[in-house]
Amino acid sequence: MIRKLFILFIIFLTLPLSVKPSTDEWKLYPSYKNATYCEIAEDKIYILASGALYSYNIDDNEVRTYDKINTLSDVDITHIAYSGLIDGLLVVYSNANIDILYDDETIYNISDFKNKSLPNKKINSVNIQNDKALISTEFGIVVLNLEKLEFTDTYNTELNTYSSCFFKEKIYAATDKGLYCCDTKNNPLDKANWSQINTTSTEVVCEFNNKLYCLVKDSGIYTYDPNTNSSTLIVNNNGEKYHTLYNNGNEIIAPAGKKTTSSQLIATTTIFIQPRKGTPISTVRDMTVLSNMK
Repeated sequence: MIRKLFILFIIFLTLPLSVKPSTDEWKLYPSYKNATYCEIAEDKIYILASGALYSYNIDDNEVRTYDKINTLSDVDITHIAYSGLIDGLLVVYSNANIDILYDDETIYNISDFKNKSLPNKKINSVNIQNDKALISTEFGIVVLNLEKLEFTDTYNTELNTYSSCFFKEKIYAATDKGLYCCDTKNNPLDKANWSQINTTSTEVVCEFNNKLYCLVKDSGIYTYDPNTNSSTLIVNNNGEKYHTLYNNGNEIIAPAGKKTTSSQLIATTTIFIQPRKGTPISTVRDMTVLSNMK
């Protein structure tokens, strides 16, 4: 089933979409060309492309677009993440505004972070684990409780944090100065309690199937073993320039894109399948689609 869903996602990377205006006064013409994220809900796939959001319903094949006129609170979306716990999609905007788009298409806006007086509120990524959304920023990590709909912790590490995750009672942060971690029982609010694991700029860190994965753009994708403090390269970058790495609950997704000399866009999604017994962890599935860039 997951294979079919992601094949559909790759197909939709190249589909032109039209937006029907909800009023006679305003029209939006968002671009849906460059897909960067997809999130699977119970009966639909949400896709973020060129700062705009749309969904594909796997039951009736309906394509639905979402914008400030018909649903959302803002424009220019940078990140999305789905939570099955609350049956809702976290929608993050470039100005740090946040929406939760529930499955019944009601919206709950969280503007607290947007309205805070901070020198830089840029959100680099969002990672949902259980009832928490870890929001990585240029100054550290902000934790949003998805059930209470409130921010509970702010870890001001003064590190430009690209990505973060919980793993075995520790919180890990991928930063421009390397990979850091802190024991959750050792007061992560105090930046002095954070330890530097390495000095290699790391773009993404995420947990999957009881393992920790790291993305280093100029190198590739690694697994990290905290017990031995060692990293193992499992996928070489090979010029693909994977721009993110995330756990969708079933698989690890690593989207990438590059242009060829023939002026075509190659959109590649490498999917790490949850290993079955006897299957090596490095087993991957590549799906590639070509679309003319005119």
